[in-house]
Amino acid sequence: MADIEKKTEQYKQSAQDLHDTYNRLHPQVLGEFEDEMSKYWGRKWKANTTIGKLKTVLLHRPGKEFLSVGKPTPWPPNESSWRAWRMMEKPDLNELVKHHETLVDAFKAEGVEVIIRKPDPWDPPYTVKSIYCDDVAHAAVYGHVILRMYDSIRKGEELPTY
Repeated sequence: MADIEKKTEQYKQSAQDLHDTYNRLHPQVLGEFEDEMSKYWGRKWKANTTIGKLKTVLLHRPGKEFLSVGKPTPWPPNESSWRAWRMMEKPDLNELVKHHETLVDAFKAEGVEVIIRKPDPWDPPYTVKSIYCDDVAHAAVYGHVILRMYDSIRKGEELPTY
C-alpha cells in the first residue's frame, strides 16, 4: 500500500511540475478567443450549426484550372483520360462561370454575404474539384477545421481555403 501512495504522490508532483513549467514558459491566455477574433481574423464570426440560417458562404469561382482538363494529370496515373480527371467530359468553363454567378446572385438575394475564395497563385489543376468547398473544411464554433484531402486530385486544395 505504501508503494501505491508513494507512486500517487510522485504522479501528483510530476503533474504539478509540468503545470508549473507550462505556466512559466507559455504566455497566458488573458481573454476569451472571441475577444481576439477581430484583431487576427478581421471580424468576429462563428458557425455552430450546418443547418441553421446561412449568413456567410465561401465559394470557389471556376477559372483557368479547367483548361488543364484533358491533359495528362500531374498525379498518378498521369493520364489524360476523363476517368483520371474524375469527369465524364470536358466541362464548359463559360457555363460553369454562368452557374457560379447565378448561385452567387441567389445567395445575395437571400441576404447571404458571399466570400469568393482567393485563387491559388500557382493556378494548379487540382482546383478543378474545388467546387466541393464543404469537404475541405467543416464548421466549428469560432472557426473551421481544415481537412486533409485524401485523393491526389484534391491535395493542396486546403491552402487557399486557409
